[in-house]
Amino acid sequence: MHTCVIEINDAAITASDGEAVLLESPGYALVEHDQVLVGEAASRRVRLNPRAIYDRFWNQLSLEPLSKRHVKVQHQADLAYYHLAAIWDAIKSNAEEVIFAVPGLFSTEQLRLLLGIAQACAIPAVGLVDAALAAASQADMEGTLWHLDIQLHHAVLTQLYAGARLTRVDVHRIPRTGLIAMHEAWMNAITDAFVREARFDPTQLAYTEQALYDCLPSWLASLNADSYATLELRTGHTTHRINIQRERLIQATAELYQEIGQHVRNHLRPDESTMLLISHRLAQLPGLPEALCAPRDCRTVSLKACTMARGVLTNEAHIRCADSALKFVTSLPARKPARARTAPIGPSSKAKPTHVVYEGYAYAITDRPLLVGANILPGEHGIEVGAYCNGIAHHHCSIRRRGREIVVENHSAEGTIVNDKRIDISATVGAGDTVKVGTPGVELLLIALMEPMGQSDAP
Repeated sequence: MHTCVIEINDAAITASDGEAVLLESPGYALVEHDQVLVGEAASRRVRLNPRAIYDRFWNQLSLEPLSKRHVKVQHQADLAYYHLAAIWDAIKSNAEEVIFAVPGLFSTEQLRLLLGIAQACAIPAVGLVDAALAAASQADMEGTLWHLDIQLHHAVLTQLYAGARLTRVDVHRIPRTGLIAMHEAWMNAITDAFVREARFDPTQLAYTEQALYDCLPSWLASLNADSYATLELRTGHTTHRINIQRERLIQATAELYQEIGQHVRNHLRPDESTMLLISHRLAQLPGLPEALCAPRDCRTVSLKACTMARGVLTNEAHIRCADSALKFVTSLPARKPARARTAPIGPSSKAKPTHVVYEGYAYAITDRPLLVGANILPGEHGIEVGAYCNGIAHHHCSIRRRGREIVVENHSAEGTIVNDKRIDISATVGAGDTVKVGTPGVELLLIALMEPMGQSDAP
């Protein structure tokens, strides 16, 4: 049976088969007269008709009546029904069964409503699992680990523990730090730049404001990879053009980033070795992974878009329910730290590297992570690389001594190449191995300093 994973996150309800994202549909609905638009269609009307837009029906999923009644829509659950029905209609040719992955903030009543809506949509649901748990199941970690994600109205920090089982321990809402607040801050910053540089205010007309809003995701993607971008907006036969620095957008959301980072630091113990998993949604926001400033002993890993769905399908046998009374899964069998994923990529007889060589300089490998990336700040321990390469994150990967091994740890959604093989989390390496980041790529060589044979202390 072909199983599809549907993740309920109003930033974008996502359907995936574990290898690719089949569909992403933002949690917006527009209700006007007898018309109901959902997902992308509604998103493209957010600035054109804001009074008819709803964006909290997943976050506040309930049977509470809406303040404004409509012929087709009476409460939030009706909007969720229209949205989920449209998603299922778009993907059902590629899926025979569905497992739902939901945020840990959902109440028992909301879970019941979700399953009732799925039944009304004729969706063959066979499982229900905590989304953060499923994503964390792909990490090689013992002890406490954390998962950080973002929704439209808030960020979510989930605490998990990997012992005999991987178990969700707690869930924390970080209020007023969602994508809507960030989009508003970036829209204001970009509007100010258009007014200042092009003498053009895109917010004066609803259709140009909507055009700016529609372009925002692609602009953010450009500025996540590069230090600046050229932004263009067309009005009639005129093209308005500005150059904007990545740093300007980071400054616009600095307070929101700080709020998330402070919340993370308040919960992570500085003396505890742990792992912070950052969802692909957060990893794509310019400057956010770097702004978190996790404690020194915390490994920060940026997840890929399909990591969570892959975790669901890897554990399908432990999530799937044989009867219609689905159980919400918040604990899974723990993966032992996978030696295969952190095993030497080269021959085991290789010496342990002591230094990383880049452009003729050798950098010592110690217990403290040696950062490799496009923007190493003053006071940070690292190697700044890739001034003319694409796809290199500010903190792309790190190299450090962990016990008796030397480990390369990936921190970028783009992955890190070790000996021509991509790693998404970590790999153990030996002397003579290579680490490559970016496109066309920057390569670093791992070496071991050895005493010359026959060396004598005699004069």
